[in-house]
Amino acid sequence: INAEYGEHLLSPSPGEGVFHPQPTSISQAPRIMSGLAFFNVDDGFVEAVARGFRGRILTQADYQTLCQAETLEDLRINLCTAEFDYGPFIEDLQGDKLEPGVLQKRLNECLITEFQYLRSQATGDLAKFFDFMTYQFMIDNLVHLIKGALKHEDVNVLLEDCNPLGFFEEIKLVCSQPSAKEMFDAILVDTPLAEFFVECLSIEDLTELTVDTIRDKLYKQYLTAFMDFCKSLGGTTAEVMTELLEFEADRRAINIAVNSMSYTDIACVDKKKLNPDFGTLYPEGFSTLAEAKDEQMIYAYLEKEFSDTFGALVRDMRKDEGTEAQKCIEELLMDYDIHLHTLSFYQQFHYGIFYSYMKLKEQEIRNIHWIAECINQNKKHRINQNVVFIF
Repeated sequence: INAEYGEHLLSPSPGEGVFHPQPTSISQAPRIMSGLAFFNVDDGFVEAVARGFRGRILTQADYQTLCQAETLEDLRINLCTAEFDYGPFIEDLQGDKLEPGVLQKRLNECLITEFQYLRSQATGDLAKFFDFMTYQFMIDNLVHLIKGALKHEDVNVLLEDCNPLGFFEEIKLVCSQPSAKEMFDAILVDTPLAEFFVECLSIEDLTELTVDTIRDKLYKQYLTAFMDFCKSLGGTTAEVMTELLEFEADRRAINIAVNSMSYTDIACVDKKKLNPDFGTLYPEGFSTLAEAKDEQMIYAYLEKEFSDTFGALVRDMRKDEGTEAQKCIEELLMDYDIHLHTLSFYQQFHYGIFYSYMKLKEQEIRNIHWIAECINQNKKHRINQNVVFIF
């Protein structure tokens, strides 16, 4: 995590940002040990593999080495070393084929391969947990395809831009429907996301003007269902995932409030409907954010009511305004989200590490892509601006 967070974010107050293990009484010990034993029987191997993958995530020292690369070829050679997982996916990228966009695509193929291996080993509740992890990518893919289909764009071109982690068998059938009504019916019948559509959308929502809000509505339903499922699992999984999903709900609420300032036609009540019914800001905070008249009101509220967490991020944003290190609140929230995901590995025997591993790996790929772009555009002085050190 960036050094600026050292004082006020790496050591938040109890219950905020850090997982605090509770002391275990002697009477609790047999029950807990029994639960841990059963976890290992069903999911111990998969967890061990995931922790092994986590051990190969780039450290700050690794990034310092990558930042010394003068060319994309130097960067590729560094990433092909045996200590990283990317070698088999990028070793043939040479000459004209080696450019930042293609490099990012190959790195994503590595993530997809690792994720699919973990998913293939999962059974029972863990298999369903992996399904929930893919739903977010399905939402992105489906909204992208709906938007393109309503504009009569080529289906095959649209599919090329989809995330492979969000593919499902009927995805091509959905966007091949000749009308909005038939498309909506196909979604309700042929997609794993049907339950989310039923809860928040109708046929009237499938228009070019409203399709941009579909994603936010679907994410609300997705986060709510994911939270309910994680709580039903109980134990450490519920504890870890509750904190991660609550922060995700808070982050989305802040981003929606800030980004909606450019659209004066969006009513406060409509903004509130895009937020789930949980989060550290819920309910008063969500209402205040939705009713804010400008960005400064949002930041002032966060500084006043959540000084140690979101307020600290606002202060960091203002401190760096006008400098090369300047970041918007959305970027700072993403950085802190990554910090929370690193913390989930400090507890054992829970499903949260799979969710966190994927998020950390996605950030690692964004880091490498940013470094590649800076090298390609001869702007190496900007590398540290957007690289988030994970470990």
